[in-house]
Amino acid sequence: MPETPYIPLTTLAPIHEVHHLILREINPLHLLTLSKSIFNYLLPKLYHTLPIDSTNVKQILYGVTSPGGYKAQALSHVKRLEIGMNGRGDPLRAALHDLFELSSLPRPLFSRLEHIHFGHSLWEPYDGPGGMFEALLPSYIPPCHISFDLCLFPTEQVWSNRDDNLSRLRRLTNFLLVFFHEKSASHITFRVFHPSDCGKNSRPYREVDWDVQGESKVSADLYMLREWVVPRLLGRSEEDLREELENFFENGMEDRFKFLYDDTIAWDWKKKYVVSVREEKLEGQEISE
Repeated sequence: MPETPYIPLTTLAPIHEVHHLILREINPLHLLTLSKSIFNYLLPKLYHTLPIDSTNVKQILYGVTSPGGYKAQALSHVKRLEIGMNGRGDPLRAALHDLFELSSLPRPLFSRLEHIHFGHSLWEPYDGPGGMFEALLPSYIPPCHISFDLCLFPTEQVWSNRDDNLSRLRRLTNFLLVFFHEKSASHITFRVFHPSDCGKNSRPYREVDWDVQGESKVSADLYMLREWVVPRLLGRSEEDLREELENFFENGMEDRFKFLYDDTIAWDWKKKYVVSVREEKLEGQEISE
């Protein structure tokens, strides 16, 4: 039997064609124990996307206290952060609460972050402790793209559908109030799924993009998100939304904002925000409620 060739792993060049397959099988936490000769090469690749859920949140964040530590260095390479995508929101929120009670995380934790994606289960009713992921809030920097998954009934003719929708939207609105109290995001996407499709590998039946043009006014951006965008996530076409947004400012809100923010006198608030919609027809849409 021929002897198995020995490849010293001081470089990944000998296994270039398959090294991406190997990386998929490596636990991100185990990477921190590898040789320094390949540590810096592997780290940005493996930590490009980091899913945080109820099964791994403590292992990932526990002990991250020093900005110069190995864990903090690893997390600084994260560009896409996925929170609660495994459909188990309650255990994740409880785990984060317990963890943040015990530790003080360095800021910013994710200094290269480009996209945060929040799962639908985070907006389900929850009776546990507060403080879900406040410690992560200052960790992103604009123009970070934020995506929210939501499970909403497309029609509210049935009272229970309306109540379920209102409960989830209220939870989301409360989160926005905390999440965007210091910084705005220039691009936000709301991905809306039918409740019967949540947790499945399905496409959203509606996506609403909200873009902030130019300089941000944090309190104004937050007001528009909570009071204008969220109540209009369902039922309106892109054309209707854009017309309604223009009328909203023409009917007095532009003057109000210019009064509140005297450094925006020259702004055209009607062009400040851009809304766009993508829709997919649901199967059996006529009975979807």
